[in-house]
Amino acid sequence: MTQLRAFRFAFYSVALASLAALGGCTLQSAEASATSSAATLVEPEASAPAEPVAANTAAVSSTHPSSRTVAHRYLNIGGTGVGFVAWAGGGNLRGTVTTSSNFNKRIETKSYEAIVVQVSPDQAGWVGNAMQDPGTEIAGSITTAEADYDKIETLSFNRAKISQVQFPTMTAQSTNTGLLTVKLDLSAAGLPQPNARRSPDAGRLNETAPGRRWLAGNFALAVDGLDGSIKKIDSFTVKLLDSQRLEIPNLVVTMPRIDAADWIEWADDFVSHMRGASNIGEKSGTLTFKDASGEAVGTLSLQNIGILRVSDIAGSDDVQIELYVEGVRLDL
Repeated sequence: MTQLRAFRFAFYSVALASLAALGGCTLQSAEASATSSAATLVEPEASAPAEPVAANTAAVSSTHPSSRTVAHRYLNIGGTGVGFVAWAGGGNLRGTVTTSSNFNKRIETKSYEAIVVQVSPDQAGWVGNAMQDPGTEIAGSITTAEADYDKIETLSFNRAKISQVQFPTMTAQSTNTGLLTVKLDLSAAGLPQPNARRSPDAGRLNETAPGRRWLAGNFALAVDGLDGSIKKIDSFTVKLLDSQRLEIPNLVVTMPRIDAADWIEWADDFVSHMRGASNIGEKSGTLTFKDASGEAVGTLSLQNIGILRVSDIAGSDDVQIELYVEGVRLDL
């Protein structure tokens, strides 16, 4: 019995030793494999460095259209060059979506965003003409170019109508450039529909002299029979309606109270005595835009002006005067 037990012990010892040796080989093999994989993962660090990415990126950017920067915008109206304008954009196509009863969506209608251009008064002869005939349809184009005048693209449009003209705030002594902001509506009803087409362009724009710069601080408001130094005129927008007429907002002007005696007397006669109820006492006037030399670059004639109020401005020696205007005419 003792010999049998000794035999069994020896057998089990040999078996366990064999298994241990086999397991060690397996573990060693796995460890070696992991070590080999790790070496493979870090191998690129040891290889020669790749070519600099920045060089390739610069080469791509210099030729990609999105890298081209707009520096000039040239406006053409009715086949006549208006010149380089301060800004112009819009005219993009847009769709409206409709949803069916089973929640499927589709494009129902298409339209074009309004075109907006900013011009100096001496470039706005076409605007003055349209203000005399609000139904005038306008065709034209806007060409963008880089700083070296290489063309980028041209937006062509037709059957556009001016829907509004915004005049900037005018403050005495201001050195800000004065610009008229003109909105051209492309969503007029009826067929054929107006349209705008944007297409790449090539070649170069010929350099031309820019329009005479109007500083928003160089202006003069003259109203019949009234004296006084105007310090400020708030921004106002004239709308051109489809019914062949203009919608003219009230004008709000600021001046020192010490200079407002004539205006206060007019308000007392026109409002307090109700002469304005029968349009008695209305006046005419002009708003003149001037360049740096003091020469007029444009005039807005004002017809049938009435005064509504003269109000004190808190914390100031100035007064604010509100006027209504029945008619305007832009002369350039």
